[in-house]
Amino acid sequence: MFRLRLFGGLALVGPDGPVRGRSVQPRRLALLALLGASRNHGWSREKLISLLWPDADPAEARHHLSQSVYLFRKALGEDAISSHGEFIELNTDVVWSDVEAFNSALRAGETAPAIDLYSGPFLDGFYIRGAPEFEEWSETERRSLADAYAMAVETLARAAGGEGNHIEAADLWRRLVSHDPYNSRAVLGLMESLVEGGDPGNALFVAEEHADRMQQDLGVGVPADVQILVGRIRDNQPAGQAPPSRPKNSAQASRWALDTSVAEGPAPRRSWPLVTGAVFVAVVGVAWGVRVLNRPVVPEVFDAVAVLPFLNLTGDADSDYLVDGITDELIATLSRVPGLRVPAQTTSFHFKGTPLDVRLIGDSLSVRKVVEGSVRAVEGGLLITAQLIDAESGYHVWTETFERTQEDWTRIASDIATAAVAQLGLEEFFGPEVLRPQTEVLAAWQDYEKGRRFWRL
Repeated sequence: MFRLRLFGGLALVGPDGPVRGRSVQPRRLALLALLGASRNHGWSREKLISLLWPDADPAEARHHLSQSVYLFRKALGEDAISSHGEFIELNTDVVWSDVEAFNSALRAGETAPAIDLYSGPFLDGFYIRGAPEFEEWSETERRSLADAYAMAVETLARAAGGEGNHIEAADLWRRLVSHDPYNSRAVLGLMESLVEGGDPGNALFVAEEHADRMQQDLGVGVPADVQILVGRIRDNQPAGQAPPSRPKNSAQASRWALDTSVAEGPAPRRSWPLVTGAVFVAVVGVAWGVRVLNRPVVPEVFDAVAVLPFLNLTGDADSDYLVDGITDELIATLSRVPGLRVPAQTTSFHFKGTPLDVRLIGDSLSVRKVVEGSVRAVEGGLLITAQLIDAESGYHVWTETFERTQEDWTRIASDIATAAVAQLGLEEFFGPEVLRPQTEVLAAWQDYEKGRRFWRL
């Protein structure tokens, strides 16, 4: 039997070792990947052609597909590829696929064998030029499979913990943290399992390592649940008791910055400073109130939105500066909206090329919404697809496509931002000048974004 490995890369291995020759050229391997991850429903010839040979003449594209199927049958056996009219599918009795085995195991409720099949991101590092639809499909599949794996591992970890198997639970949580180092929920689960298993020292080490990673890589802190558990461990309190009233020393306070408004009651009061302060506030408040009386009211913090790096589906790696520039501008534009918190560009770009569930990203960045999208090249310009996603449910809130010529590139970010804030209900709190492009000069915009691109490398 032949084995098709799609997790962690792409490889085809036969009884005598790796398969070589014309049948394993990149585009034909991409065809095999499509068939091996089809969940047993096959693909129509028309769809395969649109994914792999989008710019070829229809007759020539059908010839490429037929030639590829012929070479597969010659190298793997006549029964390796099945044809049913216009549909083509992989015969898994001849060619075993790790992705199909993974999906089958999950469908059968065999969660433990399923997670053992996941050896890395789907088609990790595999790329073919001139096939943006295939790249978009592989990215979607990569995220879907990574999410399914993470959910399966978390399910097993919680089940093991519920049964009192804390060592097994810790191993599973550790596996999930390795899969997604920024998943604070997994870190919290690992810490709790270690504490329950009698190893609070390692739980603190895990927390400190996670805090350092979040701060250094993303520029954010850890969630309050992790901070509170650290305080309980340091005070040697059982998990069911209330959190400590305050950190034991200044180092803890500096590292964890516990919210003392939750952990503590009101501080002792002194009457004379309050009286003096009240008089001062009243005087200053009257003067300040006169100046801002007519100022429009904006929400304190209506929402928090992260902008993830847009995908470059142009088929041209030299266009990365352009795609990253759209993301840069979108972050900068949205951050000028009153009442909207937007993680910095250095934070968002950490997730570039990382196939994570937006719910995990939202949890890591403490945001309620996520903007993501893709950029494709079309005749005469670009086709940009932008999506606003609820970070708690993972469902799409809004999707829109923008087709822009080169002359309009400087306005892409402001157009997307305008549509996005309308979906958030914030457009009434600011004027059009807030979302105005920083420059209308295309050459200046391109030079700036190229410089930003080189600076990041």
